[in-house]
Amino acid sequence: MLTFTFAGDESGDASFDFGKGASRHFVIAMIATSSPDNLRAMLEKTRKELNLAERYEFGFHKLHSEKLRQKIFVSLSQMDFEAWAILVDKTTLGKSFRAMTGLERYLFFVAELIRCIPEEKRFDGTLILDEFGYPNQTKNELKRILKALKISSMVFAAFRFDARRASR
Repeated sequence: MLTFTFAGDESGDASFDFGKGASRHFVIAMIATSSPDNLRAMLEKTRKELNLAERYEFGFHKLHSEKLRQKIFVSLSQMDFEAWAILVDKTTLGKSFRAMTGLERYLFFVAELIRCIPEEKRFDGTLILDEFGYPNQTKNELKRILKALKISSMVFAAFRFDARRASR
């Protein structure tokens, strides 16, 4: 059986501080690949072919050029991965979400996205997320939320939190 590496990322923020610039929407996406090294190599090749900086992040707002966007999408269509996403309109959320911390809200939606991924794909996989706060605290909180939502956390062989991207 193939094992997958899952990488998650978010757009927007989990807060309700709309008067201070918080976004109305919060999006979490995950990709999965059985060949993470190949995927990284293909992304690096795409960066070089397009003369993009070594640390260039393929973010929505950075793809403002139609020509660049098309080249990126053509390149992505040739890569071996699957993707899942969840879009949250925070203005429609009930009051109970306001009682959660930002980390709890973030991890709640991560858990709901995990629920959408077939369990057989998650089995023995590695989940990589941006680091928020302390890695062990985040891992324990995610496991607590998964358990509360009756989503098995045992299918993942490992959880990893990427500190390099957490400072964005």
